Amino acid sequence: MQTPIMSPKCLLDFIMGNELHILNKGTEPSFLDSGRQEVMDITICMKHVMNLVRDWRVFSEPSGSDHRHLKAIQLKEKLGHNSRQTDWMGYRPDLQSQLCKAPSRFHTKEDLEVASQYISHAISNSY
Repeated sequence: MQTPIMSPKCLLDFIMGNELHILNKGTEPSFLDSGRQEVMDITICMKHVMNLVRDWRVFSEPSGSDHRHLKAIQLKEKLGHNSRQTDWMGYRPDLQSQLCKAPSRFHTKEDLEVASQYISHAISNSY
């Protein structure tokens, strides 16, 4: 199965339409090869997580790939769900069975939005 390519406009529409936020700071290239350097890797999150992350940056050390390592420090703060009380043995199979039914072909922006909503719903309802 071939992975669909998303245009920058579709990606931006998806991010804004789902009220997500880009954590990237600066213009340090995250992709380097012999012919080019680009800022192409992004880190996105939901609004309530945005204030829990600080010091986002691109590492300058070699990563063994043409993509450089990204770093963001997550501040410890309660997000409202105690993961220690989650039944992880039950969560994983339940989530896996729901994700098997998720849409996997994206021909339009709407297809991608439906898949995103399905996956978000599956993750939050599997707790």
